[in-house]
Amino acid sequence: MNHPEAMKTNLVLLTVLLLNLATILDAADETGARIPTLPDFSPKAEYADDRRMHQGIPSIERARNGRLWVAWYGGGLGEDHHNYVMLATSGDDGRSWSPLKLVIDPDGSGPVRAFDPCLWHDPQGRLWFFWSQKDSASMHNFAIMTEDASVADPVWSQPRHLSVGVMLNKPTVLGSGEWLMPTCLWRDERSSRILRSTDQGATFEEFGSATIPKYEDRNGDENMIVERQDGSLWMLVRTGYGLGESFSKDRGRTWTDVAPSVIEHAESRFFIRRLTSGRLLMVRHS
Repeated sequence: MNHPEAMKTNLVLLTVLLLNLATILDAADETGARIPTLPDFSPKAEYADDRRMHQGIPSIERARNGRLWVAWYGGGLGEDHHNYVMLATSGDDGRSWSPLKLVIDPDGSGPVRAFDPCLWHDPQGRLWFFWSQKDSASMHNFAIMTEDASVADPVWSQPRHLSVGVMLNKPTVLGSGEWLMPTCLWRDERSSRILRSTDQGATFEEFGSATIPKYEDRNGDENMIVERQDGSLWMLVRTGYGLGESFSKDRGRTWTDVAPSVIEHAESRFFIRRLTSGRLLMVRHS
């Protein structure tokens, strides 16, 4: 065999090898954290309160008739591949709570964990249940939704994959009607990210992002967004130095680099929200 023919054969073999490798990697991703997990509406004894060694990171919402919903995650001995998310409800203002209404556990003992749930009532009154899934390779956001959160056993939609990353905090609805969902990719170059919906949640798109310039300052982000009276957007971000902030003047498409806020805060989670009165409510740690 002459050299040109040998080189041609080697190139063909290399191409086949690369295509097979790409197929294997795609298949691995499609069987990992990227796949939506079906909720278990009849949780087994292994998810009972007295079997749970670790839990936290709650989210709460109140239906129009007063019914409360709470989601949180637990399992394992800490933040690990045993984690799963849970949902319960109360019809008496929190004096008593139901058994678990559902559990989302991707694969039991791992390697995929479910964590950081978020409950949110949209302007149409629908209750959304967001959560994240993570394995050693990637993180992804998911959601289910119900049209009627006023009843103890509503009908939930099928789970949907929304994007890569983690979404821990509630969306913001702009005056224009757009929904902005704060997501993040921990310690990524564009870690504080935005998903946008312009059709009331029928579709979502990756829209904008803000960067924490120094890698050593990057943390869990846990970003939240407020629309200011002049129409600009203010995003607060959890960083290694406390609270960082970023601003957008084009409804979230572009953002300034994250810089330290004048608001003193520990390196921990925070909460900020505009009330119906127009005032801002902030919960922080000094």
